[in-house]
Amino acid sequence: MEQAAHLAELALLCERATAGSPDLDCDVYEALGFVVRRRPGGKAAKGGIMRQGTTWKSVGRLTSDTAATLGVLAELMPGTCWSLAHEPLEANVFRAEVAGERTVAASAALALTAAMLRAYGRIANTRVRAVKLGPAGRAGGAPTG
Repeated sequence: MEQAAHLAELALLCERATAGSPDLDCDVYEALGFVVRRRPGGKAAKGGIMRQGTTWKSVGRLTSDTAATLGVLAELMPGTCWSLAHEPLEANVFRAEVAGERTVAASAALALTAAMLRAYGRIANTRVRAVKLGPAGRAGGAPTG
C-alpha cells in the first residue's frame, strides 16, 4: 500500500475511534517510519517498544496523550503550524488542524494524531513525486534548454 494511502487509512481509524489504543499507537509509529517491536499477546502486554537511535523505548501514547503527539509532530515536521479546539456544544468532539489538514475525533489526542497523519501523508507524497520528477519538474530531472 502506498504510504500516503496507509497514513490516510490510519487517520480515518483515529477519527472513528472512541478512545486511544496501544495497538493503534504502534500502527501509527510504524506508518511514520519508526522501527517498532510489539509486545506479545495477552491483555496486560499491549503496545510495544520503538527504536530511538541506538536504544529502545516504550511506544508513546499518541492516541491518548497530546504531548506525545506534539513531540512526534515536532520531530517529523519541525515548525509546522497546528491548532486544536473543543466543540463546546457537542460532547467529545475535538477539531484539529495540522499544516492545513483538518480532522474531527472523540478526543484531542485522536484528532491531533489524525491531522498529523494526513499532513505527513500529503508531505511524504509530495516528496516522492518531486524525487520521481526531479528538480526541474520533468521526468529524469535533467533541465533542458
